[in-house]
Amino acid sequence: MTKIQQPHSIDRHRTTIYLEEEDILGLDEIRMHIRRTERRKVDRSELIRSAIRATISEYRQGRRGG
Repeated sequence: MTKIQQPHSIDRHRTTIYLEEEDILGLDEIRMHIRRTERRKVDRSELIRSAIRATISEYRQGRRGG
C-alpha cells in the first residue's frame, strides 16, 4: 500500500482492488441515485470506503452481541 499525503485531511492509504463488472455497474447505479436524490456528486472510492466502514461496524456489533 502507498500512503497518500493530503493537506488538512486524515492519512489515507492507496490500495488496488479488482471488481467484477456487476460491482462497477452497482456502484455507478448508487452514484447516480445519490446525484439525483441528494444533488451531490460521490465517487466510487467514497462508496467503497463507506461500504468498508459499514462492514467493520456490522462485524464489531456482531462480536459484541454474540
